[in-house]
Amino acid sequence: LNEPELAVDGTLAMQLNAAQNLKQFAVSGLDGDFTLTGAPFNGKTVSAGLGGSASADLEAESASVSDLVASLENAEVTSNLNIQGFNAKPEVSGDLQLADFSPTELLKQLGQPAIETRDDNVLSQAAFETTVATREGMVRLEETRLQLDDTEFKGTLGYGLDNQAILVDLQGNRFNLDRYLPPKPEEGEDEAEGASEQETSGTTASGEGELLPLETLRGLNLDISVGLGKLVASNLTLTELLAEVSGNEGQLSLDELSARLYDGGFNMTASLDARTDNPQWQFDKELSGVQTQPLLMDLAEMDLLSGSVNVNANGTSRGNSIDALLQNSNGKADFRIDEGAIENINMTRMACQGISRVHGE
Repeated sequence: LNEPELAVDGTLAMQLNAAQNLKQFAVSGLDGDFTLTGAPFNGKTVSAGLGGSASADLEAESASVSDLVASLENAEVTSNLNIQGFNAKPEVSGDLQLADFSPTELLKQLGQPAIETRDDNVLSQAAFETTVATREGMVRLEETRLQLDDTEFKGTLGYGLDNQAILVDLQGNRFNLDRYLPPKPEEGEDEAEGASEQETSGTTASGEGELLPLETLRGLNLDISVGLGKLVASNLTLTELLAEVSGNEGQLSLDELSARLYDGGFNMTASLDARTDNPQWQFDKELSGVQTQPLLMDLAEMDLLSGSVNVNANGTSRGNSIDALLQNSNGKADFRIDEGAIENINMTRMACQGISRVHGE
């Protein structure tokens, strides 16, 4: 190939059997080895492989893939699949597995630049496995396990063949977002970059532009539930995190977004009615019993304020632009700190210093 420049060198062997009426086929002994070089791999030579067997019966509308193995450098996928019915609603069953591999090493072998992160030890292990089945018009990935380093999610994924419904039901153990963020810029670097971006852009984003693709939202059918035992973000620690989202025909709902943090917790619900071109927004938020002193220490190393924070807020708006949402916003919030105290301040010393200055001492 010339665009992009790519060369493939390999061998492919198999035994193909076909019935006289050309209605039944079988492939066995599939064995392929390939090497790829060229511009997409920046001078690297990449190896790939393919193996397994397959069969198809056109009269019975059935097909199967057995012990399929596809590899690309250190990543290897294995699968066994059975398909019944060559129509819009085939019956599918089988399994799919992506064996443990290192994403960092794979990028290196493919000649791609490394992903810079704050922790050099992340992106060292990844894996995926699931069983595939169709039931009630939905393709379901059951007994799914998704792993990235020490984070593991288990549960079910699904996609509706009739209504394009999306089903997600996953529960994870822990995830440290800070480890995957880009390295912190050196002092003065971020300010320079920000000034440069501002100079090149010359303009700011308009508040009149459409925020959401309403037609796309009206076609969504969602049933999503994601839980996480522990999340670290911006050095803050949240536990028992749960997010549940549902939606159908333009009515979207954040049924729950909750977590425990610093001896307290928060819960938020929200809804978006996008059935008209003037969508309606609504939210309710509650935060209770959160201890400010350990939170501020983790967030900003600030040991200034202690107490238990409680917040209740709700609001509504309508429109599909920043300007419209600001103009039509309405709501109420209250904020309270129980047993609040300003820490590490010597009021006596401050008073004495003030009196001394008045007297010129």
